[in-house]
Amino acid sequence: GIDLVSQKILSHGVTSFCPTLVTSPPSVYHQVLPQINVRNGGAHGAGILGAHLEGPFISKEKKGAHPEHCIRTFEAGAFQDLLATYGSLDCVRIVTLAPEIKRSSEVIRELTKRGICVSLGHSVANLSQAEEAVQHGATFITHLFNAMLPFHHRDPGIVGLLTSDKIPAGRRVFYGMISDGIHTNPAALRIAHRAHPSGKPYQAHAVSPAW
Repeated sequence: GIDLVSQKILSHGVTSFCPTLVTSPPSVYHQVLPQINVRNGGAHGAGILGAHLEGPFISKEKKGAHPEHCIRTFEAGAFQDLLATYGSLDCVRIVTLAPEIKRSSEVIRELTKRGICVSLGHSVANLSQAEEAVQHGATFITHLFNAMLPFHHRDPGIVGLLTSDKIPAGRRVFYGMISDGIHTNPAALRIAHRAHPSGKPYQAHAVSPAW
């Protein structure tokens, strides 16, 4: 299935991507992750940068299309709970989590030590929680505006990272967006770009087949 996607998306200009697993039971991660191999583009099509694990450590309130019964927490064992859920991090490139979950700072630090990008999403985090996550190593926002608290002038939530003055020196927060004209209005795209143009990545957010 990944080979087929690699072949097809290359014709649309995607030269590399991160196959994404939405929130799933541990057995699925243990079965699927060992089968994802990082590779350059070529005969198989677009290159594979590594897996993106979107969940299961997310907010039930902002689960979107993710199955609620599979959502988990790492409050008890922190990083060990995450390892037990995923089984292996060898091919993992991005992990999306909700930073308001207790002990998330420990988990973020451990993931970034391993060169894994921590992305904030499917979350009800306020701005201070989001800023703390960035201070511990988070560098990305999963589908900005979607599945997070809407912008509010008293507490802009994760969206506020675009103009926060508490981002560590030399750190840049990037964001992905679902630019289909449905999930995000074109005016919102322009707001995000004008507020933080240097944080817009070249790659687009890949929408999971489950969506």
